Amino acid sequence: MTPAERAETKQLIVHALAHGSQVRQAVAAQGIGYPTFARWRRSDPVFDAQVSEALRNSGRAQHAVRPTSRYLTSPVARAGKARVLEALVWGATMNEAADAADVSESTVRAWRREDPDFDRAVFRLWRAGPEANRPLPLAPDPACAADGCSETDLHARGLCVRHYHQQRRTGRLRPAGWVYGRQDCSVVGCDEPHRAQGFCAAHYETTYRRAT
Repeated sequence: MTPAERAETKQLIVHALAHGSQVRQAVAAQGIGYPTFARWRRSDPVFDAQVSEALRNSGRAQHAVRPTSRYLTSPVARAGKARVLEALVWGATMNEAADAADVSESTVRAWRREDPDFDRAVFRLWRAGPEANRPLPLAPDPACAADGCSETDLHARGLCVRHYHQQRRTGRLRPAGWVYGRQDCSVVGCDEPHRAQGFCAAHYETTYRRAT
């Protein structure tokens, strides 16, 4: 991505946020990942300020959880905790939230162990889910990329958990509703559902007993 393209992408994200889009949706619409978005905010103070202003003007920033004086330690830890909580509010995973704060997940776990208030704030966001802490999305979440699959709980690479592991295991995707194996009894004229070895329950039992 050239500097000009990067600058244009940043402005498109800011524009989407200012009009009420969720952070993850605005970022995904530009074809970049949340870690890239978080890295841009850390490295570009102007862009970071524009994002904060867009969220504030759209009325969504009021839902962000800010650290209180109960768990203020060093300025670095304070800023890091604020970043983690803000990222969780907008629907980030813990890995993405840690990346947004420019720390490792082990650092976040250490903060949680030594700071009960911060730990409760993180747990509350996880338990309630992002939708409990922000307005509903203006557009439906993208569905799984597999043909015919309407699952919106995506795992990775635009796929739900089942189709993601199917892709990794077989190298191909089966359409949703794909029928695996035999469905009817193999005996001519029998429409009973298949049970085992190509037979329905009755014919399987008869064949098995005859064989033994």
